[in-house]
Amino acid sequence: MNNFYKINNWNELQANQKANQSTPWIKVHTKLLNDLQWNKLNDMAKALYIELQLLASENLGHLNDIDDISFRLRRNITHEIMNQLIPYFVSEVSQEEHEGHQEAFKEILKSQKDSKSEAGKKGAEARWKNHEYDSRGQVKVPHMDKDTLWDE
Repeated sequence: MNNFYKINNWNELQANQKANQSTPWIKVHTKLLNDLQWNKLNDMAKALYIELQLLASENLGHLNDIDDISFRLRRNITHEIMNQLIPYFVSEVSQEEHEGHQEAFKEILKSQKDSKSEAGKKGAEARWKNHEYDSRGQVKVPHMDKDTLWDE
């Protein structure tokens, strides 16, 4: 059975991440410096936690199984090191919960894409219908003088 994971308190840690996007950056909170559990971790586990947040930023706080994590980080991640992060920083999730999250995330992305596409199409149609043409049949450009030719 594959173990899947999620970052604990993702919405609190990455409050500005919208439900329809992955982010190219994460926040690392200074409160970690005073967190007893954080200070008990070895350096490898601390670095892994930050790297896991980077991976999780692509999927609203959720992570795939250890094989995928190992591949993405280009090193062998073991259950033993993941267990150092559980339950304080990372939680295991069932395959059903993971698949449910993946489906919900895909639906969010699809609805966002559809609404952006529809809004873009309507906006383009409105701009096309509102064109004004000059005496030569060319579309008027507001900041250009009507007698200015492109090749001049």
